Amino acid sequence: MKLRPVYLFSVLSCFVLILFSSTLSFAYPIKKLARHYCYGEEVVWKEFSDPELLKYVDHIESVFAQLAYLGDCKSYKYTGKKITLKYEDADVIVKVNAGGKGVEGIFFSGAQYRNDSFDKVAKSLRKLPGQVAVSVKRGDGKILFSQNPDLRLATGSSFKLYILKALLEDIDMGKRSWSDLIELDERKYSLPSGVLHEWPSGSPVTLHTLATLMISISDNTATDILIDEVGRERLEGMMPGSVPFLKTKEMFIIKWADRGLYRKRYLKSYLSGKRRILMQIASYNLSKLKPPPLEPIDPDKIEWFASTDELADLILKMKDEPILAVNPGLIDDSKKWSYVGYKGGSEPGVIQYTQLLKSKSGKWYAISASWNNSELNVDHDLLGSVVLRLADLL
Repeated sequence: MKLRPVYLFSVLSCFVLILFSSTLSFAYPIKKLARHYCYGEEVVWKEFSDPELLKYVDHIESVFAQLAYLGDCKSYKYTGKKITLKYEDADVIVKVNAGGKGVEGIFFSGAQYRNDSFDKVAKSLRKLPGQVAVSVKRGDGKILFSQNPDLRLATGSSFKLYILKALLEDIDMGKRSWSDLIELDERKYSLPSGVLHEWPSGSPVTLHTLATLMISISDNTATDILIDEVGRERLEGMMPGSVPFLKTKEMFIIKWADRGLYRKRYLKSYLSGKRRILMQIASYNLSKLKPPPLEPIDPDKIEWFASTDELADLILKMKDEPILAVNPGLIDDSKKWSYVGYKGGSEPGVIQYTQLLKSKSGKWYAISASWNNSELNVDHDLLGSVVLRLADLL
C-alpha cells in the first residue's frame, strides 16, 4: 500500500511560489481570487498582462481550490500585504512578500482554527462520506476522544505495525536479534512502495533493515519477507479482523490479476478456499499485472482490518521504539513533542493514520484515524488535517 509522501496540509504550511514582477502588484489579483472563492465573482485572468504572474495562475488556483475541505469561504479581509480568508471554523492567511523588484513570493498558511475543540472535530468527521473511526488515548489507556472506536475498518499499510510488534516480542524474548541476516529471494518480491524489489536476489539484509524499511517507507517486499519470518497464523491471532492475513503481493494479485477472476473466486470462498487460492498464486509473475485502477476495489472485503482502538493500544505498547520515529508522519512540532512515531497506509477508498506522541513533560498519547469508502476515493489531506487538529488539542 502506498502512502503519498506529500500532503496538502503540509504544503499549505510551507507553500511558496517564487514570483518576480516589476510591473504588477500581486495584491490586486489575489484580492480578485479571494472574491471569486468567497463571493463567487468571476475572475478573468487575461486582464492581467504580466507573463510571470500568468505562469503561476494554475498553481495559485489549485491551492485555493483545495482549501474546499474547510467548507465555504464566508468572507475575506485585506490588510496591507496580507489577506485573511475566513471559513466557518478556521482562517487561512495569504501573505504577499514584496522586495525591491516587486512581488517575490506568496505564502499560504495552514488552517488556523478558531477556538477548536473535540466537539468541532467530531462535527467535521460527521461530514465525511463513508465510514470513519478515530481514537485518541493517553498512555495509561484513558480515552480522550473517540468516534466509532470499535469499528474494524481497512487499514492499508498500518497493518505492518502488527508485524513490528511480533518482531519486538521475539527480540525481547531472545529468540531473534536485530543483526540476524536474511537473504533476499526474488520469488518473494512484491510491488512498490519500497525499494527492496530492486535489490539483487541473494543480498543479505539484517532484520533491523527489513523492519525499518517496512515502517519508514512502507516497503512491501520487506513486509512479505517478515510475514514469513514471524508466521501468518501468529499474525492472524494478533489481528483477528484479518484472516487470512494477506501478504501485500497476494492482495495485489487477488485485486488486480486476470480481470478480477481471482477476486471473484476469493470473495465466494470460505476460509479454506481462500487459503487454497493463496497457495495457487504463490508463484504468480507480478510483471503480468496491469497498472492498478484509481477507484476502490472491494476495500471493505479484501484488506487488513482493525479498529482505531486496537491500533492505538498497539502503538502505545511500542513506546520509544526508534523504528517508528524514522518517519514522523504528519506531525512536525519539536517544541511540543519529544518523540513522534508513525505508521499510515492507503489505497483507493482507504486512508489510515496512527501516531504515537510523547510530550515534553513525558506524557504519552496515541492518535489513530481511519476513513473508508468502498465507492469513492477518500481525501488524504482532509483526514490528515483532523489528526493535526487532534494533536494540537492534546
